[in-house]
Amino acid sequence: MNKWSVLILFFGLNNLVNAQKESVVLHKNETVNIETNRRGVEIESTIGEKRAIYDSKRVEDYSIKIVYDNFMSVSDIAGNTISEKNRNVYTLYQYNIARGDASGSNVFHSDMKYLFFKMDNVTDNSTINFSYKIRYEEPKLVHPFLFQGNLETKSASITIVCDPEVELGFKLFGDHIDRITFSKTIKGDRTFYQWKAEDLPAFKPEPLMTGAFHYLPHLVYWVKSYKKNGEKIALLENENSLFAWYSQLVRNINKRGLSTVKAKTMEIVKDAETPFQKAEAIYRWVQENLHYVAMEYEMGGFIPRDAADILEKKYGDCKDMANLLCTMMNEAGITASLTWIGTRSKPYSYHHLPTPSVDNHMITTICIDEKKYFLDATHKYCPFGFPSVGILGKEAMIQIDSNHFSVEQVPIPSAEESASEFRFWLKSEGEVLKGRAEITKTGYAKEQFLNHVATKRKETENELWKGILSDGNNKMKVLLTSSQKNDQSNAPLTGGYNVELAGWIKSTSSGMILRPILYYPLSNMTIDTGKRKYAVDLMYNEVFNYEYDYELPAGYKTEYLPENVSLIDSVGEFHISYSLENNHLRVIQTVKNKQIVVDRGSFENWQAFIKKLIKNYNQAVLFKKISE
Repeated sequence: MNKWSVLILFFGLNNLVNAQKESVVLHKNETVNIETNRRGVEIESTIGEKRAIYDSKRVEDYSIKIVYDNFMSVSDIAGNTISEKNRNVYTLYQYNIARGDASGSNVFHSDMKYLFFKMDNVTDNSTINFSYKIRYEEPKLVHPFLFQGNLETKSASITIVCDPEVELGFKLFGDHIDRITFSKTIKGDRTFYQWKAEDLPAFKPEPLMTGAFHYLPHLVYWVKSYKKNGEKIALLENENSLFAWYSQLVRNINKRGLSTVKAKTMEIVKDAETPFQKAEAIYRWVQENLHYVAMEYEMGGFIPRDAADILEKKYGDCKDMANLLCTMMNEAGITASLTWIGTRSKPYSYHHLPTPSVDNHMITTICIDEKKYFLDATHKYCPFGFPSVGILGKEAMIQIDSNHFSVEQVPIPSAEESASEFRFWLKSEGEVLKGRAEITKTGYAKEQFLNHVATKRKETENELWKGILSDGNNKMKVLLTSSQKNDQSNAPLTGGYNVELAGWIKSTSSGMILRPILYYPLSNMTIDTGKRKYAVDLMYNEVFNYEYDYELPAGYKTEYLPENVSLIDSVGEFHISYSLENNHLRVIQTVKNKQIVVDRGSFENWQAFIKKLIKNYNQAVLFKKISE
């Protein structure tokens, strides 16, 4: 993740998960002053907030954390607490402000720091006030203003004051836009832009929701251009301006000799015959041999390190791995480009927002036989040719050369490309089903399991493999007999099992009852359409295929066999068929989702689909004893 995304989250969504209504933001405001001088553009922001604290036990409601880095400075922190008990005013003193390193555990080296303070003498029904200033050292890297946060907000406003010759860009995103009013006035030699909002509820995240910035109402502003000595200077006018800055950042990389990179590349592709095979070999080598380590220090958060350095050290962040992958591809004669992209947590496009806020990631794009492949080697088990899950459907800015680029949308693989397939051969011994099973997983379904294996350190690999079957049906006893992960290969993951399942076939006085469907994919994805507010992120399209072969005991005939059923919908589809041949019942079950995100407009449709699916999961086959 790009560190600017982390900064935004800290500034706007402190303690987001613990959202409650008890405390209230009475008013939050920000005043941004944009000045132009001989050095260029200078931006300083004054931020203030007033909160009513109703429950003093909720310390997080009056604990403030300000995250910053070397592109910005924080000053003039002030605050006070007004006690409801005696109306005394308690001042925030500088010695109460702590400083620390804001880097996450997965960040190796970063310039991110934080300032933290907790307001003193807070009792129930107290009021707190705090304010501080931010000075931006890089005018392209300003932060958005969030009108809504983890507490109910009575009012919020942002005012931007600048010279009339500053061309300002701005855009609102998220929900509740209808509650935000805008005005623009000119007073003397200053232009005032102001946005105000009132009565915004506390933001409450929901499970499996898409990124919060899709819903939180917020303003992103940027300087398009300004005048210096009467001459117009473009800063972030459009996509061309953004790419020009990006291109400038990477123009001096790979200055070290690339002889070692070329030698390693030739070694990797020596047995490959086609460009596709060469690209696949290089991609897999980078996946297997490089370790992702986040390094976000000053411009190091934006500029890739030399490919030769990364090859030597065998670690790097997304930019470093993209640069090494791109360089190796080009050395092998494959057209490859550095590519800037934002993950699906961001709701932005380059057309609406030509600023660095759009992006938080870098990948490599290659072109073989006029087809583009978006490759992200930071995902260790992502199959070759598949984009990583986090960038599906997103716009990508692809560098063609130092002066040219293209913006293209990352494709979303079909459900058939990520398949989970289960085959069972079972027979009844009394009321117990016994037999064997085989599984295969491809695409993202395979990647998800391999990631699960890599992160579950306390569980044995054998237990994790057995969990593929037992997670779907916890009554099943499973013995793993064979397995093949094919880690970085595009070959399927496969497993073989001996299985035993009691209670799925029942004897009656006149026959037997069999529940033929053993697994219920998507059945837990119901949506409470009356309460759910935010879209459901299913990550990727997937198909589940099940084939059950039941060998039935002699002396029985079929009394009831469910009808075959098929439902094809825009959100998904399922097919279940039943057939009898000799003494075998064969059931084929296929279920797939066809949207990686179920948006709010599709809730009713999705819920109706899931209800029909569950209804058809609960079918039974009746067998009657044959009279002698």
